[in-house]
Amino acid sequence: MAKLRGCSGIAGLFRTTIKACHYPLGPQLPSDSGKRDVARRHVFSRDVFRSTPQMRGVANMNVHKKLGFLLLALMYLIPAAAFAAVKMPPVQQKPFSTTHIVLQISDASPATQNLVLNVAGNLMTYYGPDKLDLEIVAYGPGLKLLLANNVNASRIHDLAKSYDVKFDACENTLHAFTKKLGHVPKLNSESQLVPAGAARIVDLVQHGYVLIRP
Repeated sequence: MAKLRGCSGIAGLFRTTIKACHYPLGPQLPSDSGKRDVARRHVFSRDVFRSTPQMRGVANMNVHKKLGFLLLALMYLIPAAAFAAVKMPPVQQKPFSTTHIVLQISDASPATQNLVLNVAGNLMTYYGPDKLDLEIVAYGPGLKLLLANNVNASRIHDLAKSYDVKFDACENTLHAFTKKLGHVPKLNSESQLVPAGAARIVDLVQHGYVLIRP
């Protein structure tokens, strides 16, 4: 009997030891089952969001807003893509020129256009083609002078070919014309494109040109 009681005592001690092993000695970490529960709750909430008509409407509305912003951005970018990057052309002067003049035209009135061309012709007659560097800068409403369908196109051609008068067309104004008309207007073949008409005038003045605005 003593032996049996001894054995039962050892077995009881063994059972006690086994139970003690079930209790952690340090802080308990979250089990994988807890992570799976969180994942299931996340999937459940996502499915509920997708299955609710109101929630689907909100999601579709957000997609439509994003598409609207994208289309609006493309409307502004496409006209700009029609123009190559224009750099300010270098100031070129005749070898024996002694006078340098830039004429500004920013007025669309036919009278002003006619006056600018008359002044250009008179200056060439007075100084002579070899002694005068003359450049006409058109920007703002004045760019209409350099459109291909302008009534003064033949006079512009004669001044450019006979007297080497240079004609500058403002690219900024051309962008504005393009947005208003819905297409890129054709410029006179004798004109050269500059990034900004006002900046071109400043550039010429810094190179010794005298500004005249008829």
